[in-house]
Amino acid sequence: MSGHTPGPWEVEDYKGQVMVACGDPCAEWICEVMGGYSKANAQLIAAAPDGVELDTTSILFIDEYPHNPHKRKACLQAAKEFLAKATREEE
Repeated sequence: MSGHTPGPWEVEDYKGQVMVACGDPCAEWICEVMGGYSKANAQLIAAAPDGVELDTTSILFIDEYPHNPHKRKACLQAAKEFLAKATREEE
């Protein structure tokens, strides 16, 4: 048990409010995000489960395969995907 609602989490517009939700569609609200940067902040929050998975995987790969270029490349690709999700522009 990870101690948090499993992902994926998505940013939703619910009646003009920025929400982070989990499920199909919006089966569980994670949080409401307010303020001037609410969409960008919601993207960061929604990416949190992916960040936890990335950190866990990266630590495992680095610890067990420190000199394996294929594992390092996989970690790098996962990090790029996480960063893209966490910082993507508003649609």
